[in-house]
Amino acid sequence: TAQLAAQLSDGNVRIVDARPPEEYRQGHIPGAVSLPAPATDSLDANGEGYPIAPERAEELFRIAGINRGSHVIVYDSQSHRFAARVFYVLEFFGHPRVSVLNGGLPKWQSESRPTATEETKVPTGDFRPDAQSNVIATAEWMKQHLDDRGVKFVDARSPEEYSGGRMQGPR
Repeated sequence: TAQLAAQLSDGNVRIVDARPPEEYRQGHIPGAVSLPAPATDSLDANGEGYPIAPERAEELFRIAGINRGSHVIVYDSQSHRFAARVFYVLEFFGHPRVSVLNGGLPKWQSESRPTATEETKVPTGDFRPDAQSNVIATAEWMKQHLDDRGVKFVDARSPEEYSGGRMQGPR
C-alpha cells in the first residue's frame, strides 16, 4: 500500500478495482477504474480453453485504460478472490506486469489512506490479447496427463464442493 500510495500519479500505473460496481461507487482508491471480476469469466469461452473470449478481453482491458506497458495493480476487499481472477486473465492474455495489492482495500483503509467516490475516467488503452495457453489446464490436457508423474493436480474447491455436497457456479 505504501508503494502504491507513492505511485498514484504515475501515468504508467493502472489501478483496477475488481469489486462489484456498487462497492466501487461507495469508495475506491483514487485513480482506480472499475473492472468487476465476474466480467472476466465466460462459460462458453471456458469450453474453448479461454477464461473469456479474446475479443472481450481486448474490449474490457482497453476500456479500463490498460496499455501493454502499464503496470496493472488489482485489488478487492474479498481476500484477493476477485483480484486474483483479474490478475489471472491479464496474465493469460499476456500482460507482462500485473500485481495484486497486498491487503487490498481493507489494508488501504486501515492505514487511513484516501479514497474517492467519483468514477475514474481514463483514455482507451492499447491492450492486445496474446493468449498464453501454458497458464491454463483444459479438461483435455488434464485427461492426457492423469498418469504423468511430473504433473500434480490441486483441487482448490471447498471441502463441501470437493465431496459433492455443494456445487460451485451456475447450475
